Amino acid sequence: MKGTATKRILIKVSGDLLDRDEVICLIREKRAAGNDVVVLVGGGSAITAALKTTDPVYEPDFGPLGRRLHSPAQEAVRRRELLQNRAEMRAQLMAEGIRGVTVTIPYVKIAGIEVPVNADLLAVLALHTFDKVCICTLPERVEKKNRELEFLIRGFEDKIEIVAV
Repeated sequence: MKGTATKRILIKVSGDLLDRDEVICLIREKRAAGNDVVVLVGGGSAITAALKTTDPVYEPDFGPLGRRLHSPAQEAVRRRELLQNRAEMRAQLMAEGIRGVTVTIPYVKIAGIEVPVNADLLAVLALHTFDKVCICTLPERVEKKNRELEFLIRGFEDKIEIVAV
């Protein structure tokens, strides 16, 4: 890649989109261009389904910071589902021959304590460090995501893209 600087690109993928060809094509395209690519996988509706399986009275509770959970058992379910999504994405990338991509889940460490973070918000925080952030979501969620993130991405519009998949 003469004359082309390596860029750091974060691609946030909703857990509901892990098996979409468009997502794999986007990752392949960015990696093939010589970029450093990090894929941040979300949980999607799998977390809700798993929580309802373990707790039949569970009702989804979302606030401005994302999904609210109310017990360590619920948190364990969230973490398990996110780790499963990470494993699935890694396996897909390997099967497609896409190497050198880091796949991660939305947790940050504060004083050694892992803190879950809404994946969209973590992707927005990454704007300070990454050259480009792509948030892959379902077409019907694009407008809502643009509204929710509008204030947070002000000044970074050239670095972020909400991608309908």
